[in-house]
This record gives sequence, C-alpha cells and structure tokens, in this order.
Amino acid sequence: MTVPTSLADAIRIRALHQEMEAAADRLFDSAVAGELGRAYNLSLRMLGDYQSASRAVHKAFSKAREQFSSFDDNVRVSTWMLRFVAEEALLVARNRDAAEPHVPVTLGSVGVEQALTSLDPLHRLAVVLQDVLRLSLPEAAAIMGVGVGDFRQLANDGTEHLRCITSA
Repeated sequence: MTVPTSLADAIRIRALHQEMEAAADRLFDSAVAGELGRAYNLSLRMLGDYQSASRAVHKAFSKAREQFSSFDDNVRVSTWMLRFVAEEALLVARNRDAAEPHVPVTLGSVGVEQALTSLDPLHRLAVVLQDVLRLSLPEAAAIMGVGVGDFRQLANDGTEHLRCITSA
C-alpha cells in the first residue's frame, strides 16, 4: 500500500479509490441486472406476498453487493445471486413460521399457491427451484448449499406433499 507523502498524494489516492468503488458498483449492476426477475419470482413464491418478496430481494442484493469482491468466478452469477435470495427468503419464512403457527390445510381444498405456502421453508424452496424456476439439479442444489441427492430428496418430498394436499 502506498503511503501518501503529501496532501496532494492523499487526495489522488482517495479519488482513485472512489473511482475503483464506482467501477465495482457498475460491474456488479451489469453482472446481476438479468437476475432481478428470477430473484423476485423465487422470493415471491417463498414468501407469498409482494411486499415481503421485495424487501427480501433488496436485502439479498445489498448483501451480494457487499460481498461482490469475494465472488468466485467459477460459479455462475445467477447461481450466486439466487443463493443470496434463497438464504434471505428462508430466513424470513422461518421467522414468519415461528411467529405465526401454520393452519393445517385440508386435502383437496386449496390451490397450488396456498399448498405451496403450507410446506416447510426448505421443501418449499426445493419445489420452487425445481418446478417453478426449472433449474438444473446441480444449480438448484448449489443454491441451497446441499448435495444433488439431498436436493432431489427435498424436492421429491415437497412435491409429494403438494400432490397429497391438492388432490382429493
């Protein structure tokens, strides 16, 4: 690191640092611009309402921006971004589930959207990644931070639960 020897050097170093931060912000914005729709769709399906979904996406994108310097370019940007969104949506869903006990859903009395919200958050996330966003098994597993076999089991269990609830 360069130690400024004069006020002019310190001002130049600060200006260079600000330019680098602005360039990093532009790079982040261009890298994730195409992911907003899928991120919002994931969040909305996990949380069920527009306001909570918007807040979760905003928090997830803020966290991603803070950690952009540690982005691993061996991972797809979409996978990396959706992982932040999934983590935030899971946090909100778990907190909501803890605060509001689930009302049991009777068989055959609900549509898929209501049945989806009756799943526990992990199974709900697996079903959304697989059946709504139609991600590949490896990408969906990476977003959830689990192995492919574990993801497949979560998605299958969630899908089976949905079938039981929605068919009478």
